[in-house]
Amino acid sequence: MVYEATQGNFVLGAVGDAILSRPLSLFKEEPFLRMVEILRDTDCTFANLEILVHDYEHPPAYLVGTHAGCAPALLEDLKWAGIDIVSLSNNHAYNFGYEGIRTTIKHLNDHRLPYAGIGSNLQEARMPGFLDTPRGRVAMISVNSTFEPHWRAGEQRPDMQGRPGLNCLGFDTVYTVDRKSLDDLRRISGLVGWEAEKERENTQGYYGRIYDDTENQFHLFDKVFEVGEPFRTNTRCNQRDLKDNLKWVRAAARQADYVIVSLHSHEAGDEPDLPADFAIEFAHACIDEGANIIIGHGYHHLRGIEIYKRCPIFYSLGDFIFQEENFMCYPQESYDRMGLGMDAVAADWMSARSADETRGFPADPSIWRTVIAVTRWEDWKPREIRLYPVELGFGTSWGQRGRPMLADPAVGGEILAHLQDLCRGFGTAVEIRDTVGIIRL
Repeated sequence: MVYEATQGNFVLGAVGDAILSRPLSLFKEEPFLRMVEILRDTDCTFANLEILVHDYEHPPAYLVGTHAGCAPALLEDLKWAGIDIVSLSNNHAYNFGYEGIRTTIKHLNDHRLPYAGIGSNLQEARMPGFLDTPRGRVAMISVNSTFEPHWRAGEQRPDMQGRPGLNCLGFDTVYTVDRKSLDDLRRISGLVGWEAEKERENTQGYYGRIYDDTENQFHLFDKVFEVGEPFRTNTRCNQRDLKDNLKWVRAAARQADYVIVSLHSHEAGDEPDLPADFAIEFAHACIDEGANIIIGHGYHHLRGIEIYKRCPIFYSLGDFIFQEENFMCYPQESYDRMGLGMDAVAADWMSARSADETRGFPADPSIWRTVIAVTRWEDWKPREIRLYPVELGFGTSWGQRGRPMLADPAVGGEILAHLQDLCRGFGTAVEIRDTVGIIRL
């Protein structure tokens, strides 16, 4: 007997962040329906679900940002649109605390939508989610690098429960500066009393010496500076987080035919459109251990595509569904931050945050442009990536924008030309034909 999946032919679709607050299945525009067909006409399509699924039955966590939640019924609209598997480890996954995570898991299971990245403890959060298809089994591991310490899932012990949370990838940062700047930092730290405070922590704290300064390296509390040229920010994966995630990549590669690793990361390299050093380190290490494709998101813009050992790395696919203007509930401290009182409503808060759409997301057209990436394997080898440009209705009303549809030829050409430039830095050639980008492998 020969299984169909043994032929190694597979088509994987990928989109970026899905921030969903309204139905999708009722719309009939031709560019929208053609886009849906692209998402459906794959063996598996991935999205990062950057939202918790609940009915606001749990108290909000404290955060500076948007509390994102959608009604459980909207998961069926996501499936209708062709989304088959979702990552959950992102900076909105803790918006409603531990109970929000547990409730989201329940609704995803009830709606039979495979996921990864959150769990009742660290092992659950790091384990892959699986999707079985006629042409192969897909495993997906979901990782987030933009987090507060208490968002991390905690390990289960024989004598203590684990902590619900996210699969987080920490990283260490060292800032390279010249000799004069390092000496100035050391002098300022001494004059304002920070050196004395550091010494007290080194000698009287419970955790031993934590500030080991040398002639060429200096700690300004949680910031580390070293002498060198040129000025730059250097990042490296937390080795414990890296090692444990790679363990699950190896396991997934044994248990599935195709392994997706999802990385939600807001951090940048030397320029905003470049990924941070640790993100490149992580992506390469995952492919070395058996991952077939890395899908990045979180930055809200497109980043370049690298082909590493014949495997695609999408460093950021940006936003795909971006309906944050239609959330109805925020905690009072969010209103306080905008100088609004108890009589204000969600629409007032959104208007105040963007200064009536003159700053932030509503004022930046590039945030509302993205692509659908479709990768095709033949005989177990990746052969081609097709990039379909999409726009999200920049400048339209709150009641409409944020829903994706295929871009018209003029805007689509601009999106692909921009992505072509971004890919050039990774040595990746993007051919543009009939408003579709093509990367031949």
